[in-house]
Amino acid sequence: MSKISKAIELSPRILSTSIIGLWMTGLILIYGFGPLFFAGMFISLILISTTLMAWRTEVFGGFIFIVESIIVLLASLSKINGSVYVICALALFITGVSFLGDYIYHEHHHATAEDDF
Repeated sequence: MSKISKAIELSPRILSTSIIGLWMTGLILIYGFGPLFFAGMFISLILISTTLMAWRTEVFGGFIFIVESIIVLLASLSKINGSVYVICALALFITGVSFLGDYIYHEHHHATAEDDF
């Protein structure tokens, strides 16, 4: 496996785990363990399940990350700090596109690879 192939395969996985880690850190630092902590934990469970689905099937997980970014963008329209939500949506969108790009790259690479026979 070449270095480019390995980097393409690892980049969406690193992005998705970074999003989960940043979400959990921000959740604890901003809200503490108050009543909004449980709502944030629900969102983190959604992110974790999306990441696990994306690691299993890149296409489905990539589309789910893109749908999540659209939902966050729609939620940002009614918020005062909309720029924070736009940055979060952008990170989710880039992760989804990275998973789709990983799938397309590997499908193209396997289609053009020569047989060993």
